[in-house]
Parts: sequence; structure tokens; C-alpha cells
Amino acid sequence: MSILSGPDESIESKAASNGKLDGGPPDETPELILDIAGALVRVEGDRDLLANLLGIFLEESQRAMTEVRRGFDLRNASLTGRFAHTIHGSAANVGANAVAKTAGALEKKMHGGDWESSDGLVAALDRDITRFIAAATLFLAGEHASRRSRNGSQNQPRAFD
Repeated sequence: MSILSGPDESIESKAASNGKLDGGPPDETPELILDIAGALVRVEGDRDLLANLLGIFLEESQRAMTEVRRGFDLRNASLTGRFAHTIHGSAANVGANAVAKTAGALEKKMHGGDWESSDGLVAALDRDITRFIAAATLFLAGEHASRRSRNGSQNQPRAFD
């Protein structure tokens, strides 16, 4: 199984066409963990900008998730919903489709004060963010290596000039 596929290294959340990476039941609609192609469209192909935005999201999403958990533990729908909304919007901008979908669902539940069915969403959001961090870290490492390779090859003397 490869987690890289498609023309722009889209990192999929599905291990197979109808199964989840965690072995759970299949989702109705597969969501991408990291949609590089979609994110690049949003930043007009600027890979450096995307790398910067991903770095910011990696830091901020962990802080926001801490606040989601805190709000949920306090049964504070406003706090939980506000940080779910923050994660939802930011995730959509960096191609974190699964995170955006889960955060959006949690945000909607908090608007309705639905605590009973929200516990699983908090756990799912935490899991989706963890998976996204792994995928984004992998992507960023590849971008860094690619950039070093491009810069290094430009500075190397050519043997057959």
C-alpha cells in the first residue's frame, strides 16, 4: 500500500478502496488526509507558501485541539464550537479534508448543544489531526529535500561544460 498517489502526491486516508487505515468500517465518502493538489490550487501553485501554511497549521491545530478538548470537558459549547470552527476553516485551506469534515461536524453539533453524539467526534478530530500531522510532516520533509537538491545542483560545478 502506498500513501502517495495521484499527480501531486495526494495522501489518502484509505488503505484500500473501501477500508480505513485503522481497520474500522468504511466511510460513506473517502476523505483525503492531505490533498496536495487541492491545496496547491488554493495557493496558486506556490509550494513555498503551502509549506509555510502547513507549518503554521501544524502548530496552531494542536493548540486549537487542546482548546476543543478543554471546552468539551467543561461542557462549554461556545468554546468547543469556536475552536472547532477555527480548525475547520484552517484545515480546508491547507488540504486537510478529513480534519475539515470532522471539525465541521463537531462545530455543527456544538451549535445545537448536542453533547451525546459529540464525544466520538472529539476523538475522531484528534485522530484526524494526528494523521494529518504525520502526512504533512512527510510532505514537508520531501519538499525540504527537494529544495535542497535543487539548490545543491545549481551550485555544483558541471563536469562536462
